[in-house]
Amino acid sequence: MQFAVWGAREYLSVIRSILTGQVRVGPNVAKLQRKFATIYGQSTVLPVNAGRTALRLALGVFAMHRPERRRVLMPEYLCPSAVDVVRDLGLEPWPVKVGADLNLDPDDLNLDDSVLAVVAAHMYGCPARIGEIERRCRAAGVFLIDDAAQVVGVCSDGRMLGTFGDLGIVSFAQSKTVVTGIRGSGGLLLINNVNFHPSSLQSYSELRPPLNRLTSFTLFVVEYLLAGKLGSAGYYVSRIANKILPGFNKSPYSPALLGNLEAGIAIAQLERLQQVLSLKRGVADLYAAALSKISAIKIPQHAPGRFLSRIFIEFTDPQTAFIVRRGLQSRKISTRLAYPPWTEKEGISDTNSIANRLVEMPSRVQMTEADVAWVSCSIHEILNETMPRKFSKAT
Repeated sequence: MQFAVWGAREYLSVIRSILTGQVRVGPNVAKLQRKFATIYGQSTVLPVNAGRTALRLALGVFAMHRPERRRVLMPEYLCPSAVDVVRDLGLEPWPVKVGADLNLDPDDLNLDDSVLAVVAAHMYGCPARIGEIERRCRAAGVFLIDDAAQVVGVCSDGRMLGTFGDLGIVSFAQSKTVVTGIRGSGGLLLINNVNFHPSSLQSYSELRPPLNRLTSFTLFVVEYLLAGKLGSAGYYVSRIANKILPGFNKSPYSPALLGNLEAGIAIAQLERLQQVLSLKRGVADLYAAALSKISAIKIPQHAPGRFLSRIFIEFTDPQTAFIVRRGLQSRKISTRLAYPPWTEKEGISDTNSIANRLVEMPSRVQMTEADVAWVSCSIHEILNETMPRKFSKAT
């Protein structure tokens, strides 16, 4: 799995921040703010230490404007950390059905007087029907958060994802479009509605510089970027690092400003943004072509030329997904599971079944047609070996 596309620029920026003593505070943050301002146009860009910090600030601002409303509508399939933020604020997360693309279904929005806000995520970079969601929220007088946590630099309806609605959020955590690390490594709050400028800027001004950034950076490199190279030794290196590095046990997700070290990495990431977007589109298209002949599989979010930060394939049933994932693991092909369900409300589709039918494929930007063919042929072989009556031989 590819958790970040880093090269010499990223590491040189880190070394520069360390040597100049500008790990927490420095000029990179303002420089990054200016660069993102060119991407997000009229929106005001506020760098923070995590996407969940941006979400917390956004919901806090909304709650100040309408304290009598407590319900937050969110996709039934979503990263649980976003749901945790809503609950931490004393608000009520309320699930909304997702469509075949794993995004919130606008037709299932019930925008009554109890609803404070809608959080509309673009799951794995696949654009939600955000224009329609925005129109419905505006007509109902409900606030909208454009959750572009997983995607930077992609448009829908001629507008950049993240700039719809009242406020937008972006994350720089692992496996996103722009990656600066994990454990409070960075994100953005986007002010799209000028009416929220004063309250958003006030909340932002109360944030302090982040802590323990070298600790988080070291752990990200050891536990993620070097995991494949260190093998089993990585476990012991990580355990030792956890014991000796300062501040490990302190919460890295406490709301804070973006650190100078991470801002420098993000600047380097932006320099290759268009290249990464293009390469990932190509990998998704290769998978779609290679897997098109297997009736038990679909790529629910694929469209020709669409960027996806992570590529999931969906099986007809959880058992088949489990068998294929185990078979790929035996062939040394990495996979990842989907987000676990966060709701058990009646009337909502079986989110647990959705998650259990999804398996993430390796989608490194360096993958060639031969690499994708190898993974796809392995899936063919596993299906034919384990369920020969159900699936025909690969051609």
